[in-house]
Amino acid sequence: MYRLIMAIRPDALPIDPSALTEMVLALDAENEKLRVAMQTLEEMIFGKRS
Repeated sequence: MYRLIMAIRPDALPIDPSALTEMVLALDAENEKLRVAMQTLEEMIFGKRS
């Protein structure tokens, strides 16, 4: 699994399609975790919407 610490540079992207797929799926999973964290923080600050 890819751990992205720095910004992705185009010249650093893997050429192998399966490696690119793995990278995209890892980024999508990380984005989902961040969306959930943001939603949780917003609910803590502003309360749940009715």
